[in-house]
Amino acid sequence: MTRRRIFALLALVVVGPLLLLGVEVQLARSSGGRLDDEVGERPRQREVRPGDAPLHVVWLGDSTSTGVGAAAFTDSMAWRVAEGLTDGPVVLTVLGRSGDQVHEVLDEQLPELPGVLLPGADHVVLVSIGANDVTALTRRPTFEARYLQMVDRIDGVLDDASVDGRLVLVGIPDIGTAPRLLSPLRQVAGLRGAQLDDEIAGVARRRGVHHVELADRTSRTFSSDPDRYFSADGYHPSSDGHEVWADAVLASLEP
Repeated sequence: MTRRRIFALLALVVVGPLLLLGVEVQLARSSGGRLDDEVGERPRQREVRPGDAPLHVVWLGDSTSTGVGAAAFTDSMAWRVAEGLTDGPVVLTVLGRSGDQVHEVLDEQLPELPGVLLPGADHVVLVSIGANDVTALTRRPTFEARYLQMVDRIDGVLDDASVDGRLVLVGIPDIGTAPRLLSPLRQVAGLRGAQLDDEIAGVARRRGVHHVELADRTSRTFSSDPDRYFSADGYHPSSDGHEVWADAVLASLEP
C-alpha cells in the first residue's frame, strides 16, 4: 500500500465518524418527534421577581438559553437560574438564539448587548454556546479562538458601559446522552462535546472566569431516565431536564 493510500485511509478513519455525526444529527432533527416550538423565547428585561434595583441576568447562547424543549419558558434553565441567583428583585434578558454557533454570538448577539444593559444595576452575564459547533464540526483551534474573542468582547462591552457584571461560562451538555442519536455516533458526539468543552475550560482559566462543567454535573441524570429528562424530540431537554441544568449551574456558583 502506498503512503498516499495509507494517509487517505487514516483520514477516512478519523474524519468519517465526524461527518456521519453531522449527517445523523441533521436527520434526527428533521425526522419524527418535532417540537411545536423549536425557537424558544428571547425576552428583554422581563421581570422575574419584582422590586427596585433588580439584578439583571443576561444570557447569550443557543437553544439552551431560549428554553427549547421546556413546556413553558418559566421552566427553562435561563428562568430558573435567574430565580435562584438572588432572593431579591431580578429581571431577565435572553439574547441567545436556537441553532447559533460561537461565530453567530460574535456577529449577531453581541452587538445587541450594549443596548440591553441597565445603568447602575448589577449584572450576571451567562453564556451557553457550543453544542451546535459540535454538530457543525467546528475545528478545536477555530472554536477556541472564537470563544476567547467572545469572552474578551463581552468584558469590553461591560467595561465600556461601566457596568458591574459577573461573567459565567456554561459548558456544553453531554450530547451523547440524547436518545435521538444512535450508537456509536452517540459516543462520538459525547467525545466531541467534551473536547470543545475543554477549550471553554481553558479560556475560563486564562481569563479568570467561572466555568460550569454542565456535562459532568448532569450526564448521569439524563442517562438515567431519558424519557423524563428529554423532550418529545429526544434531543432537547424537557422541563425536568432544564431544571437539572439550572440546579447544576446554581450549585456550581455556590461559594
